[in-house]
Amino acid sequence: MTEVGKKPKCQFVHQNVSDVSAHEKNLRDRKLLLEQLNEMTQAAAKMERKEEDKSFTDVMEYNPETGNCYIPGLWNGNPPMAPVNAGYSEAVYELKKNLTQLLGSCGSTSNNILEFREWITSLWNAVKHENFIFSFRNSLVADAYMRLCTEYNKWEWEFKKEMYTWVTKAETKISNFGTVAATSEISDMKDFITVLKGEAATELTKWETMILDNLKKYFEQPEGHVYLVEGYREEFSNSIKSLRRQIERSVFNQLTATADIKQGMKELDKIKQNQTKEIEKAVHTLIDECRKKKVKMTDGELDESFNKMWTETLNTFSFSKLRTSDIFTSVSLQLQTNVSHKGSLACELLSKKRLKDCGLVPFTYTPKRWVKQMTNKVKGWFNWKDSQQDLADSIISACNDS
Repeated sequence: MTEVGKKPKCQFVHQNVSDVSAHEKNLRDRKLLLEQLNEMTQAAAKMERKEEDKSFTDVMEYNPETGNCYIPGLWNGNPPMAPVNAGYSEAVYELKKNLTQLLGSCGSTSNNILEFREWITSLWNAVKHENFIFSFRNSLVADAYMRLCTEYNKWEWEFKKEMYTWVTKAETKISNFGTVAATSEISDMKDFITVLKGEAATELTKWETMILDNLKKYFEQPEGHVYLVEGYREEFSNSIKSLRRQIERSVFNQLTATADIKQGMKELDKIKQNQTKEIEKAVHTLIDECRKKKVKMTDGELDESFNKMWTETLNTFSFSKLRTSDIFTSVSLQLQTNVSHKGSLACELLSKKRLKDCGLVPFTYTPKRWVKQMTNKVKGWFNWKDSQQDLADSIISACNDS
């Protein structure tokens, strides 16, 4: 708000005590409210990397004495037979009068009702299209959630790093299988892969249990407002189990692929040995035939005889042609798998257009209508369209270079 030149005035409307005359209790509640607002401001400022804002009044004009309005209940007793509380209308009238006085005391011709309405409309449009921060009760919950996400990302990174190291060592073992350097009592590749998958499952279970214990210990600590995100514990627990299944599939696929490559290289070596023997046999036969002629052959005749022998020998070999792969179908399937957790909109966008038809014309970023409205409000602060276009161009350039 400071960067766009706005410092709103705040009025809090509440019904937090049963007795409207309990002024001292209202005063205590107002002080407690200000302390909570300061704490929320510090949490929000930290998330927005604006840590110079240390208190609520740094970004909002708020007076604890005049910025609170207590509205009593509408009914005196339980409706429908209870009479209307006259103090309710008086309190609402005072609130309206205070709001009108605040708008009138702004002292700037730019701060008019029409602009106020436009700003409220733009804010509401932004709120409707927001996916993260406004789904929480307040900044303290968001801050606690982000702390938990940060810890979870550390655990996830350690898990993936350790399993990557394990898979690298396992691939080395598979590559060395059957050689003099390898020491193994197992002679069959399939049995060896089964043993490695069993070891991988043990390692995966160990890390899954460790991260679940870390999650349990995290919620047992008193700091960080962890009680505010207690409702997300099961969600993160399920994410850990899902992460284990995801890594397990990846590890098993890598082990199988490495074993297939090893087996393929073994068959390739066998084919090369057999064909080398056939070629050597044909060469020796040609040499014997040339010696039996007892006539000194010229270099041209030798080349002709060798080329004839080489062609006939190669024709006896059978070469299997490589199958043509449908790259577009494979990539489309992988894209659908990768964006499946991002919601139905991403999957819908992929299904509307074939991958073959993409990238034929230069990409141009077109902002949504609500983005245009927000851009117009902060025009001169930054150019949203150009920044998004530059981001898209840089991503496309990086993909073309790779």
